[in-house]
Amino acid sequence: MNQQPPQGFSQPVPPPGGYPPAPGGNFAQAPRQQGTNGLAIASLVLGIIGGVCGLAAVFGIIALVQIKKTGQRGKGFAIAGLALTAVWVAVGVIGFVAAAGSSEQRDASGEVTSGGSESVSRLREGDCVGGMEDGKRMTSVTVSPCEQAHDGEIIAQFDLPRGAWPGEPAVAQQAEEQCSTKIEQALANSPMYDQLSVSYLYPDNKKDWDRDRGVSCMVFEANGGKLTGKVPR
Repeated sequence: MNQQPPQGFSQPVPPPGGYPPAPGGNFAQAPRQQGTNGLAIASLVLGIIGGVCGLAAVFGIIALVQIKKTGQRGKGFAIAGLALTAVWVAVGVIGFVAAAGSSEQRDASGEVTSGGSESVSRLREGDCVGGMEDGKRMTSVTVSPCEQAHDGEIIAQFDLPRGAWPGEPAVAQQAEEQCSTKIEQALANSPMYDQLSVSYLYPDNKKDWDRDRGVSCMVFEANGGKLTGKVPR
């Protein structure tokens, strides 16, 4: 006896041609790539060593796109590479701003118009300087407009003769002798002459000697006070 299907249901209709019903819709997917994405690794490495002209960011972005499609590992590496690149950019911007803010400004004639730090090898005659310490090797000093309070003034400059490094005592002696002569010639008629003491900056090691044999001759107030203008001639 044939049993009727429950009300509301119909018997399945066989497909035409007598073929069995199709399987229940489970289709095999193409295998996803395994392993770690190479560009993600490159992004991380380049990010660690400084971003290398933005390549870390470029590789990181490409890696994230590829990982999304392939299912590879390395997403964290790519993100870290991007983050490190951002850090290097921030450090560069801060460094640039700091350098710009600490450098002195000069007008067309070379006069300092805004104070800042200056290498001793780039000082000019007439510069007013600060930040000097007796007996301490100086690689940079502070320069400022001469109407502002400062420690000393560069009165004269010259280069020592070429030749092999003669040793610091010999260089210091030459610098002292020539600076004393040049400052006396420049300030012999100055009303402040008797109130000043002489100092000088010179190359005190072979490395500096080979690069620059320049000497800067300076005067300071003998009592340790501040100067508030150019020394009168």
